[in-house]
Amino acid sequence: MSYRYFKLFVRDTDQLGPEYKSLAMAKRLDAERCWVNHFIQSEHLEDDFLKALAASGVVLTEEQIANVRSARKRNVSERPLPTNAYYDEATIRLVQERERFIIEKFGYQAPTLPSAEQGPA
Repeated sequence: MSYRYFKLFVRDTDQLGPEYKSLAMAKRLDAERCWVNHFIQSEHLEDDFLKALAASGVVLTEEQIANVRSARKRNVSERPLPTNAYYDEATIRLVQERERFIIEKFGYQAPTLPSAEQGPA
């Protein structure tokens, strides 16, 4: 994800060397070269959409805002198991290490093993 993020949203990534792999460098490059002004995450779809519109100078009526907030959700995925059931300890470490930039930038929770109270995955 981090690699794809930089290829899609950060200018001049084809000129980068291995130094971009550090978290500090990734954050600096993102701050300096990201050409996207607003990200809309599916987890916060309505709020992010409204914030992006407002930041872009689009003024909505209260009715339009209510329509956005009350819109029916479509194509909602349902998983039979919690997300952490799909990871083993080695995979968790790999994701936490390699995707740390994305996890921090978008406020995601890194995967964890199920706790003893949750039972086996």
